[in-house]
Amino acid sequence: MSVILFDKEKFLRVYQHLQLKGREIAYIWHYPENWDKPNGMDEHLKCFVEDLYQANIRCWNSQYPDDIQPIEKLKFRVVLPKNEFQLLKDLQGIRYNTYDNGGRQYNLPKTYERLNKLIKHILEEIVSKMPEYERARWVE
Repeated sequence: MSVILFDKEKFLRVYQHLQLKGREIAYIWHYPENWDKPNGMDEHLKCFVEDLYQANIRCWNSQYPDDIQPIEKLKFRVVLPKNEFQLLKDLQGIRYNTYDNGGRQYNLPKTYERLNKLIKHILEEIVSKMPEYERARWVE
């Protein structure tokens, strides 16, 4: 298994997309204080994305000790998010690339738990909008 070191733009796009979802995904953070206020989720989302970013670098550095990359803090700025499908692919790619060949995980446990819940949330959101899902019946 190889590790992809993602560029900062991917993490900034993820942050922007999650920021737009804000209140909708607050349950994943157990409705922290001020979650229902404008930008109330921003700091939680920044910490989450920062941990994913640093976990990807730590995983890369563990996997490729001859190509150590410095661990810097993200400088959050506006980056246009893409669609839900790209967000899902980005989150799944990040999850995969925070594990090394030995199966060691480089995320904080809470971050990994939230990442999995977020992926599930996005998957359900995408599927629920599909015409095939709309046509399916609850009772046959």
